[in-house]
Amino acid sequence: MYIIVGDDNIKSIDEKYLVLELDTFNTNGKLVPTFCVVDIDNINNTEISKNNIHKELHSNLIKNYKLANWNFCTKAIKHLIGTFNGELDSFYTTLVTRIDELKTKGTTSDWDGSITPVNDCIV
Repeated sequence: MYIIVGDDNIKSIDEKYLVLELDTFNTNGKLVPTFCVVDIDNINNTEISKNNIHKELHSNLIKNYKLANWNFCTKAIKHLIGTFNGELDSFYTTLVTRIDELKTKGTTSDWDGSITPVNDCIV
């Protein structure tokens, strides 16, 4: 799996790869999406037939995360763990931890799901 920062770089990816949005970083007031790139060759044949379903569920997970729809996110993650040959499992586990913390702390009225890196280290 590879990580790509910024959506401008996605256009150059060959159809050989599955591109999935991960987080959005808020750096210097600019929202910068990040993506992962999964080599289709790393996904077993049984799962390839379900790629579109998993990709759509992942996309809806990201949308609902930004909307603070924690119930949807938790259910989606349960279905997504182990998909994509397990390459995103650490991301999903991290997201569960974040969601649990956000459920406890709550979100602000300007919540957009973005992460502000320390010292705006992402450009």
